[in-house]
Amino acid sequence: MESKKKLNNLFENLRPLIRHFGNANACLSGFLLLIIFLFAIFLRLEDFSDWSKSKVMFSYQNEYQMANFDSYYYLQFSKDIKRGIYDEIDEKRRYPNGASQPFIPPLLSTLAIYISQAIALPLATVAIFIPTILSSLLAFVVFFLSRRFNLNRAASLTASLFSIISIQYIVRTRVGVFDTDSLNVVFILLNSYLFLRFALDKHRQYLFLTLGFINTFLYFIWWDNAISVTLLSAFVPLSIAILFFDKVKNTTTKYLILGLLSLFVLYFLSEQIFSYIQLLSGQRNDIFSLKSDVQELEVVGMADFIKRTTNNVFIFLLMITGLIYFIWQQRIKSLLIIMPIFLGFIPFVAGNRFIIFAAPVLAIGIGYFVQLLFNGYNTKYKIAHIATIGIVALGIYSSYPAITYKLAKPAVWENRQLLDQLKKHTPADANIWTNWDLGHQIHYYLDRSTFADGQFSDGEMFII
Repeated sequence: MESKKKLNNLFENLRPLIRHFGNANACLSGFLLLIIFLFAIFLRLEDFSDWSKSKVMFSYQNEYQMANFDSYYYLQFSKDIKRGIYDEIDEKRRYPNGASQPFIPPLLSTLAIYISQAIALPLATVAIFIPTILSSLLAFVVFFLSRRFNLNRAASLTASLFSIISIQYIVRTRVGVFDTDSLNVVFILLNSYLFLRFALDKHRQYLFLTLGFINTFLYFIWWDNAISVTLLSAFVPLSIAILFFDKVKNTTTKYLILGLLSLFVLYFLSEQIFSYIQLLSGQRNDIFSLKSDVQELEVVGMADFIKRTTNNVFIFLLMITGLIYFIWQQRIKSLLIIMPIFLGFIPFVAGNRFIIFAAPVLAIGIGYFVQLLFNGYNTKYKIAHIATIGIVALGIYSSYPAITYKLAKPAVWENRQLLDQLKKHTPADANIWTNWDLGHQIHYYLDRSTFADGQFSDGEMFII
């Protein structure tokens, strides 16, 4: 009895020390996570030093150019909202029919306006920097999701790092790419995290359910032309949470809820889902009207997929190994990220722009592989730590040269003289025929009507 009392006293004396080390580990993890976030921003700003040195070359009409054509689609929305002329139909696009626009202005465009007004910077300047910060938020989501998948801090930080150094993800979210890809991956993974918390957290399940619905709505008005992805990003993990984690004790009620959710999704997405099934089965290839002209809609092979994600076969194999073990050992939990997994590997049949969704999936894979190292060397943590540092170093070493390989030219780089001549030799009410890739620039810079742009290519054939 006396020895038991002494043991209890010893434990009580050690408790503050244990708590201290626990807090120290948490603080260290938080600091390293912040470093990863800042490193992500740095990688995406890598081109900007050249932009600032040669501002004349990277500017047009006294403002920074965007890095790709589609950026002007969302920048035009911002411009119209700021001028108070945003409408559901833009009569200057897809002339003479006009182009329908989202009833709720895209969140990206609205956010740019508010930030521009808050910090008193030109809209175009805000637009080129937004993607570098927003896309880097993926580091936090991957870390906390990995922790919920029972990865230790080292493995979760490794996953966080690899998610933000995925090459294609950086290409699609670097400085000047004012596009929805800057948060598309973050939103879909955040839904997986929130509905996982709904499934596991019995005391705050309705809080996370509410947050999941709010996140889905924000995703809906963020990625305005991908309703199927935004709704399924919530429907799939929520259905899995209800079906497998038994949050609703009454079986009849459970299946009734699932049935109603399924009917709701089918009502809105039946046509799109059928089109995607046809695409995946090879029955049609015209779902993307510009597929033959747009490189981002081309399918990829395995070698190209590796080059666009890790640029290292060995690291890729570790990722796949960890992902397979993760799916095998956490079968039910892994279903909650089935949407990112599906989208991450769809480039093999549908289009390489979706490779960005592979970033968190492969990152969780490498994180789980690191966890396996710690499990295997549970009595020799030094070996696991050294191996982890080696994997991280090799991953950065492989990706960094590909990220900094060459300067990314802005979209108007080779079109400035053409735009100048169009402005000089066409009247203000001119309707200009052009290939799709120039449509958004002509509309934004010259305020002229166009027959085709990045959303519509039928105008090219219409005029011919």
